[in-house]
Amino acid sequence: MVSRFEIFQCIPAYKPYVASRLINRIKKPECRIHLDIEDSIMDVEAPECTSILKQEARKALRIIIELCPDLKPDLRINSPGSPEFAADIELLRDLSEQLNSVFIPKVESEEDMEQVISVFGGGQNVYHKICPIIESKTGILNIKKIISGKMKKHIEYVFFGNYDYHLDADIFPLIEQNSAAYWTFIKPLIGQIENENLHFGNSPYADIDDSQSLQTIICRLSGICKRSFALMSLHQRQTEAYNELKSGNLPGMVRVRKVRPAPDPQKILDAFRENRQKNRSFSLTRGSLSIITPQEYLLAKRRTGE
Repeated sequence: MVSRFEIFQCIPAYKPYVASRLINRIKKPECRIHLDIEDSIMDVEAPECTSILKQEARKALRIIIELCPDLKPDLRINSPGSPEFAADIELLRDLSEQLNSVFIPKVESEEDMEQVISVFGGGQNVYHKICPIIESKTGILNIKKIISGKMKKHIEYVFFGNYDYHLDADIFPLIEQNSAAYWTFIKPLIGQIENENLHFGNSPYADIDDSQSLQTIICRLSGICKRSFALMSLHQRQTEAYNELKSGNLPGMVRVRKVRPAPDPQKILDAFRENRQKNRSFSLTRGSLSIITPQEYLLAKRRTGE
């Protein structure tokens, strides 16, 4: 059973002084810092404002790097083909030596990665690493072509994006990681990735305080993966929980909880709007920490006909 894994702590490039304090508070050997200018930086209720928010995020990113001179973060950019991609490429031209790796969302072809490597690949014998995120039906179908070509030498982890996959495939309610159906779905994907001698990166999990499922995630991945893997953390609490599990002996398999009844789309919309984080794409409930992702919000919105 594999229990070796790396943790990426996701931090939106937003409010740079707040972000830098959080980064400096986190113990670096216990996780890598993953700065995001994509999913967490958008306005799902006023999409016309998203471009301005992303411009501000690029400025914030530069300030965060200045405030944390010892930091060499991993950066999640916007997807190839998106309106923001060209501006992100220019950002990479300026910051490539200050970044550890680049996460490329919604990868559907080898060419999507090649566009990033053209400015981020380093010299002839130096290869900056990229982490493609497979999170669409087309990406799943094309996985072998994506990870087996000439870009393979640049790939550090191949991540799966569960929430964007649901949005692209129009699947509602979400199949979460506390459901056996999630593991049935990703097991063949992990096999394809590891057959190319690459490493799998798991999707984030939005129920931050669900420690039972965090334990299940590690146990499941340790049982499926033959190689070391990566975990995405959405909150410092998750990072701490993952590190506690990493430092001790893995417990026996935790029973996967029964799938909850289908949620009411209108209640999801109401909860999202009530707990929406200002200038952010998601909501964060008070008390027991749980995120409503923008993807779940948009899926619920489709069901209500808004």
